[in-house]
Amino acid sequence: AEVEVLGSPLGLMIRGGSEYGLGIYITGVDKNSAAQKAGLQIGDQILEANNESFLTITHDTAVNIMKYSRKLKLALRRVGKIPYSYHDETTRSAWPTNGDATLTMIDVKSQRVLSPAQHMELKSVIEDYAAGRRPIEDLLFTAKEILISPDKLGLLTEVREVVRLEDQAKFDQAVFPSTSTTTNLHHHHQQFPSTSSFDLDQDKVRRRT
Repeated sequence: AEVEVLGSPLGLMIRGGSEYGLGIYITGVDKNSAAQKAGLQIGDQILEANNESFLTITHDTAVNIMKYSRKLKLALRRVGKIPYSYHDETTRSAWPTNGDATLTMIDVKSQRVLSPAQHMELKSVIEDYAAGRRPIEDLLFTAKEILISPDKLGLLTEVREVVRLEDQAKFDQAVFPSTSTTTNLHHHHQQFPSTSSFDLDQDKVRRRT
């Protein structure tokens, strides 16, 4: 399927990237967004955006293309589920059993951009929050303390995906102060995705199949 999007909030969250051994997959679609009106669904794989292949693209590059393109033409494949990355089998034991691919991606990415101490601190807080042992305020404090430099901001997208629905507004207001709603959040300093998300200005959506 091909989808063209212009104007109004895109309202799309993505996960994946070549660094995780994955393509780019849609993991969230905001209500009443351009993405929803275009018929995008959770589990769709983005094969191309504006004629650029997304099959072997990195996560951050995919976000930048979608964030800065004023017009989007997407080629999609209906998958219906989000596949695990190739890291899952080797790293899943480090996370809670209900963590799925999101926690695996946080683990993999945090090991690349954080110091060992920061990685363990973030991991511990996320595990405790996911298990209900710590409040959202603890997760917010840790995220804002650790993920403050540009090279670490990409983790915020993945961290947001473990935030419970009732805590998402508080998370967005604290971590993304320039963003007034979750519809506009979507990808760390970018507004999309991620096991990512974003935001584009669009007023018209056309779908071609």
